[in-house]
Amino acid sequence: MINNLKTFKIRTSYAVVAWFMIAITYSSCYYDVEEELYDPACDTLNVTFSGTVSGIVVSYCQSCHITGIANGGVVLDTYAGIKAVVDDGRLLSSVKRDGVAKTMPPTPYEKISDCAIDQIEAWINQGAPNN
Repeated sequence: MINNLKTFKIRTSYAVVAWFMIAITYSSCYYDVEEELYDPACDTLNVTFSGTVSGIVVSYCQSCHITGIANGGVVLDTYAGIKAVVDDGRLLSSVKRDGVAKTMPPTPYEKISDCAIDQIEAWINQGAPNN
C-alpha cells in the first residue's frame, strides 16, 4: 500500500509538472497580427494640407484658435497660422503631448487620435506644403 501511495504521489507530481509546462508553453506562444497592430485605415502616405491636415485642425483646434478668439495668441484658421506653429515645433509637440509645448487639446477635451497625429507628422515630414 505504501509503495502504491508513493507511486501515486510521484505520478501526480509528474502530471502537475507536465500540465504546468504545457500551460507555460502555450501561453508563451504569441504572434502579432499586423492588422491588429497598425490601423490599416490610417493613410499617412497621401496626406495633404487641404485634404487631411486642415480637417484635423478644424475638428480639434479651431474652436479655440481662430481669428477673434486666438487662445494663447495662436491662430489656426489659415495655412500661414498653422505653418507658423509647425515651424516653431509647437504643433507636433502639443498634439503628441511630449511635454515640450503645452498639451493640446487641453484636458478635458478629447486627445487627437493617434492616426491624426501620425498624419500631421507625415505632412510635416513632407515639408508642411500648402497642398
